Formats: sequence, structure tokens, C-alpha cells
Amino acid sequence: MEPLCSPAHLSMMRRPDIADFLRNVRSWSLGPDDREKLDQLTTLVDEALGFQLFEVIEGAKKTLSGQDEAAIEFTYPDIDVHDAISREAFESASSRPIATILAALDETMAASGVRASDVDLVCCTGGTARVPRIAQAIAERFGADKMRPCPPRAVASRRVARTPKADGARRR
Repeated sequence: MEPLCSPAHLSMMRRPDIADFLRNVRSWSLGPDDREKLDQLTTLVDEALGFQLFEVIEGAKKTLSGQDEAAIEFTYPDIDVHDAISREAFESASSRPIATILAALDETMAASGVRASDVDLVCCTGGTARVPRIAQAIAERFGADKMRPCPPRAVASRRVARTPKADGARRR
């Protein structure tokens, strides 16, 4: 299942050995519904549509940050996906990655010796920080008043501006 969870992994399914495996699985499929689903997967892989599909999924994820349900609509010749997902189903399906993200945050804080009370500002970059379950966990750790949406470039450029050069001078 893991190779179906990111565009990069999905593109690796184009390898000849995996393509042969998918063809074999199709020949063993139980019925027309199975064959249709495998044909759709093969089209998705052969036509390198992973990024386009994941953009649709990302859009649904963003919608779920503010609504209780989102539509997932993806159409391509031989592929028709028309589905809806609830925030509850999304959070259930993403519970393991969310737990991994929060564990990494906790481990980083512990390893650095920085306490949540030492942090003045939490820059939330990207859509993942807006997922309600993650946003709630961040607010519980640091306080909602410290959380600010920040574009990733702004955070990176601010960090570069504060990084000393080799000669000890600061970049401006």
C-alpha cells in the first residue's frame, strides 16, 4: 500500500518488474470490478498521473481543514474518481502519519532541550499544520496565541539571515 501514498512512490511503479506484476494480478483478478480498478491503476502509473491525482487529494485535504466533508474528483480517459471523504475518515486514515509528525516534534523539542514555554512563535508552514488534529496538538503544546501561518520561503530566508557566515559576520 505504501507505494500508493505519494507521487514519487507511485512513479516507481513504472519499473518493468512491477508493471509485469500488475499485469499478472489483473489476470488473477476476481471479476470485472477488480479488472477495471487495476486498469485504472495501470493508466495512472503508465500516464504518470500521480502528481495530478495528489493535487486533487491535497485540495480535499485543504478543504477538510475548514469543512466536515470534501469531494475528490479526478477524471482522465479510463479513470473516473468521484468520491467524498469526511474529516473523521481522513483523520482516521491519517492517524499514523499524524502520530509520526507529532512524535518528531516532541523528540526534536526534547533533544534540543527547549521547552514549549521557551518558544515565542510557532511558524506553521504549509497545509499540514492546518489539519485540525495537528493544529490542535500544536496549540496544546505551545499555546494557540503563539501560532502564526508563515510562507515557507519567509521562514527559510529569515533563518538564512540569522545564520552566521564562516567569518562570524551575519548575513543581512
